[in-house]
Amino acid sequence: MGLEEWIILPGYLLDDELVALLESCQALVFPSLFEGFGTPVLEAMAFGKPVLCSNVTSLPEVAGDAALYFHPERPMESVRTIERIETEPGLIASLVERGYRRLTTLGTPDDMAQEYLRVFRQAVTDTRSFTELLHGVFQDGWTSERVVITYSAQPEPRQLDRDAPSRPPGSSA
Repeated sequence: MGLEEWIILPGYLLDDELVALLESCQALVFPSLFEGFGTPVLEAMAFGKPVLCSNVTSLPEVAGDAALYFHPERPMESVRTIERIETEPGLIASLVERGYRRLTTLGTPDDMAQEYLRVFRQAVTDTRSFTELLHGVFQDGWTSERVVITYSAQPEPRQLDRDAPSRPPGSSA
């Protein structure tokens, strides 16, 4: 397309290369068709760069109101979005400010680690109280497709025996 002088597709970057790229770019244009979370969007916001990104992945949820969106499979929509940051006075400053604000709502990596630790500790220390219940077995001994057996902790060991299903009278094998 003759855009080699205008578009950089660097692939994997070392940390210092990524920093240099983010410090020197005018904006992040991120036309992702598949995205697990959108870390590049948050990195660009942290560097004070406006974000223009795909509207078909998780990116709208990640970026919130701090990005301009376009459909990545509609080239003219992408072009019009890029043109906006060149032609609308104050838009870049607004996006940068909203990006910083968005970052504060997501917390820091330390906040995320602390939250994971809290959840893991809660999972390990929470005691659950179970009562003895049997669901899916009828009085005549027949069962539904699924049987759920729940029982509380007991000091003595227990055993569960399962008999092979019998056939109702008059049925054939």
